Amino acid sequence: MSEILKPSELFDRCRFEKTGLSIPSKTTFKEWEKIGDQLKSIEGSVLWWLGDWVNFGETAYGEKYSQALEETGYDYGTLRDAAWVSKQCRFKNDNLSFSHHRQVASLENKDQEKWLDRAEREKWKVEELRQAIRDSHREELTAKAAKESPAQIEIIQGDFREAKIPDNKTIRARLNK
Repeated sequence: MSEILKPSELFDRCRFEKTGLSIPSKTTFKEWEKIGDQLKSIEGSVLWWLGDWVNFGETAYGEKYSQALEETGYDYGTLRDAAWVSKQCRFKNDNLSFSHHRQVASLENKDQEKWLDRAEREKWKVEELRQAIRDSHREELTAKAAKESPAQIEIIQGDFREAKIPDNKTIRARLNK
Protein backbone atom coordinates (compact mmCIF):
# COMPACT_ATOMS: atom_id res chain seq x y z
CA MET A 1 0.00 0.00 0.00
CA SER A 2 1.42 3.35 -1.00
CA GLU A 3 1.81 6.23 1.41
CA ILE A 4 -0.93 8.88 1.30
CA LEU A 5 0.63 12.20 0.42
CA LYS A 6 -0.59 15.63 1.45
CA PRO A 7 -1.32 18.03 -1.43
CA SER A 8 1.84 20.04 -0.71
CA GLU A 9 3.95 16.86 -0.94
CA LEU A 10 2.24 16.03 -4.23
CA PHE A 11 3.06 19.52 -5.47
CA ASP A 12 6.69 19.08 -4.43
CA ARG A 13 6.91 16.19 -6.91
CA CYS A 14 5.44 18.30 -9.73
CA ARG A 15 7.22 20.97 -11.72
CA PHE A 16 5.36 24.24 -12.13
CA GLU A 17 6.30 26.47 -15.02
CA LYS A 18 4.74 29.66 -16.28
CA THR A 19 3.05 27.85 -19.15
CA GLY A 20 2.55 24.35 -17.81
CA LEU A 21 2.65 21.70 -15.12
CA SER A 22 4.78 18.53 -15.32
CA ILE A 23 3.40 15.64 -13.30
CA PRO A 24 5.56 12.56 -12.57
CA SER A 25 4.57 9.53 -14.68
CA LYS A 26 4.14 7.31 -11.59
CA THR A 27 1.39 9.54 -10.16
CA THR A 28 -1.63 7.45 -9.16
CA PHE A 29 -5.18 8.33 -10.14
CA LYS A 30 -6.01 9.37 -6.53
CA GLU A 31 -2.92 11.59 -6.43
CA TRP A 32 -3.86 13.11 -9.80
CA GLU A 33 -7.35 13.90 -8.43
CA LYS A 34 -5.85 15.55 -5.33
CA ILE A 35 -3.61 17.70 -7.52
CA GLY A 36 -6.69 18.82 -9.48
CA ASP A 37 -8.57 19.64 -6.25
CA GLN A 38 -5.61 21.69 -5.04
CA LEU A 39 -5.33 23.54 -8.36
CA LYS A 40 -9.03 24.40 -8.20
CA SER A 41 -8.56 25.72 -4.66
CA ILE A 42 -5.59 27.83 -5.73
CA GLU A 43 -7.47 29.33 -8.67
CA GLY A 44 -10.30 30.43 -6.38
CA SER A 45 -7.91 31.86 -3.80
CA VAL A 46 -5.45 33.95 -5.80
CA LEU A 47 -7.45 37.21 -5.66
CA TRP A 48 -7.90 36.83 -1.89
CA TRP A 49 -4.17 36.26 -1.48
CA LEU A 50 -3.32 39.24 -3.71
CA GLY A 51 -5.70 41.44 -1.73
CA ASP A 52 -4.23 40.39 1.60
CA TRP A 53 -0.72 40.85 0.21
CA VAL A 54 -1.45 44.39 -1.06
CA ASN A 55 -3.15 45.33 2.23
CA PHE A 56 -0.21 43.97 4.24
CA GLY A 57 2.22 46.02 2.14
CA GLU A 58 0.21 49.15 2.75
CA THR A 59 0.01 48.55 6.51
CA ALA A 60 3.58 47.39 7.03
CA TYR A 61 5.46 49.55 4.55
CA GLY A 62 3.12 52.28 3.39
CA GLU A 63 3.46 50.83 -0.10
CA LYS A 64 0.58 49.79 -2.20
CA TYR A 65 -0.12 49.73 -5.89
CA SER A 66 3.05 50.89 -7.62
CA GLN A 67 5.18 48.11 -6.12
CA ALA A 68 2.37 45.54 -6.42
CA LEU A 69 1.84 46.43 -10.10
CA GLU A 70 5.54 46.02 -10.74
CA GLU A 71 5.83 42.73 -8.85
CA THR A 72 2.74 40.96 -10.16
CA GLY A 73 2.00 42.34 -13.60
CA TYR A 74 -1.70 42.60 -12.66
CA ASP A 75 -3.47 45.77 -13.67
CA TYR A 76 -4.43 48.48 -11.20
CA GLY A 77 -8.16 47.64 -11.22
CA THR A 78 -7.55 43.98 -10.38
CA LEU A 79 -5.25 44.82 -7.47
CA ARG A 80 -7.54 47.60 -6.22
CA ASP A 81 -10.57 45.26 -6.26
CA ALA A 82 -8.63 42.44 -4.63
CA ALA A 83 -7.39 44.70 -1.82
CA TRP A 84 -10.79 46.34 -1.28
CA VAL A 85 -12.81 43.11 -1.20
CA SER A 86 -10.25 41.41 1.05
CA LYS A 87 -10.42 44.32 3.49
CA GLN A 88 -14.20 44.84 3.40
CA CYS A 89 -15.42 41.24 3.63
CA ARG A 90 -15.21 40.09 7.22
CA PHE A 91 -17.56 37.19 6.54
CA LYS A 92 -16.20 34.87 3.88
CA ASN A 93 -17.98 31.89 2.37
CA ASP A 94 -15.58 29.28 0.98
CA ASN A 95 -18.32 27.85 -1.23
CA LEU A 96 -18.74 31.09 -3.21
CA SER A 97 -16.44 32.90 -5.58
CA PHE A 98 -14.46 36.07 -5.02
CA SER A 99 -16.91 37.74 -7.43
CA HIS A 100 -19.83 36.84 -5.15
CA HIS A 101 -17.98 38.55 -2.29
CA ARG A 102 -17.30 41.60 -4.47
CA GLN A 103 -21.08 42.04 -4.80
CA VAL A 104 -21.55 42.34 -1.02
CA ALA A 105 -18.31 44.12 -0.07
CA SER A 106 -19.98 47.55 0.26
CA LEU A 107 -22.64 46.21 2.65
CA GLU A 108 -22.60 46.01 6.45
CA ASN A 109 -21.07 42.77 7.82
CA LYS A 110 -24.44 41.33 8.89
CA ASP A 111 -25.85 42.00 5.42
CA GLN A 112 -22.80 40.46 3.77
CA GLU A 113 -23.37 37.28 5.74
CA LYS A 114 -27.11 37.28 4.99
CA TRP A 115 -26.65 37.68 1.24
CA LEU A 116 -23.75 35.23 0.94
CA ASP A 117 -25.67 32.60 2.91
CA ARG A 118 -28.69 33.11 0.68
CA ALA A 119 -26.57 32.96 -2.49
CA GLU A 120 -25.10 29.66 -1.34
CA ARG A 121 -28.47 28.23 -0.33
CA GLU A 122 -30.14 29.32 -3.59
CA LYS A 123 -27.05 28.36 -5.66
CA TRP A 124 -27.07 31.81 -7.25
CA LYS A 125 -24.64 32.86 -9.91
CA VAL A 126 -22.96 36.24 -9.39
CA GLU A 127 -25.48 38.06 -11.60
CA GLU A 128 -28.40 36.55 -9.67
CA LEU A 129 -26.92 37.77 -6.37
CA ARG A 130 -26.32 41.24 -7.86
CA GLN A 131 -29.91 41.45 -9.10
CA ALA A 132 -31.38 40.25 -5.79
CA ILE A 133 -29.42 42.93 -3.90
CA ARG A 134 -30.53 45.64 -6.38
CA ASP A 135 -34.16 44.54 -6.13
CA SER A 136 -33.98 44.60 -2.35
CA HIS A 137 -32.56 48.14 -2.33
CA ARG A 138 -35.26 49.36 -4.70
CA GLU A 139 -37.99 47.82 -2.54
CA GLU A 140 -36.53 49.43 0.60
CA LEU A 141 -36.36 52.86 -1.05
CA THR A 142 -39.89 52.59 -2.41
CA ALA A 143 -41.23 51.47 0.98
CA LYS A 144 -39.39 54.33 2.72
CA ALA A 145 -40.75 56.86 0.26
CA ALA A 146 -44.28 55.47 0.61
CA LYS A 147 -44.09 55.71 4.40
CA GLU A 148 -42.72 59.27 4.40
CA SER A 149 -45.05 60.75 1.82
CA PRO A 150 -47.66 58.29 0.57
CA ALA A 151 -49.64 60.92 -1.37
CA GLN A 152 -46.67 61.63 -3.61
CA ILE A 153 -46.32 58.10 -5.04
CA GLU A 154 -47.61 57.39 -8.49
CA ILE A 155 -47.14 54.53 -10.93
CA ILE A 156 -45.71 55.57 -14.26
CA GLN A 157 -45.08 53.68 -17.50
CA GLY A 158 -46.73 50.51 -16.22
CA ASP A 159 -43.75 48.75 -14.61
CA PHE A 160 -42.20 51.61 -12.65
CA ARG A 161 -42.98 53.38 -9.42
CA GLU A 162 -41.73 56.87 -8.82
CA ALA A 163 -41.62 58.52 -5.41
CA LYS A 164 -40.78 62.05 -4.34
CA ILE A 165 -39.21 62.20 -0.91
CA PRO A 166 -38.84 65.27 1.34
CA ASP A 167 -35.51 66.48 -0.12
CA ASN A 168 -37.39 66.84 -3.41
CA LYS A 169 -35.43 63.89 -4.80
CA THR A 170 -37.09 61.34 -7.01
CA ILE A 171 -36.69 57.61 -6.56
CA ARG A 172 -37.69 55.41 -9.45
CA ALA A 173 -37.86 51.60 -9.16
CA ARG A 174 -39.14 48.72 -11.23
CA LEU A 175 -42.10 46.99 -9.62
CA ASN A 176 -41.81 43.27 -8.87
CA LYS A 177 -44.23 41.17 -10.86
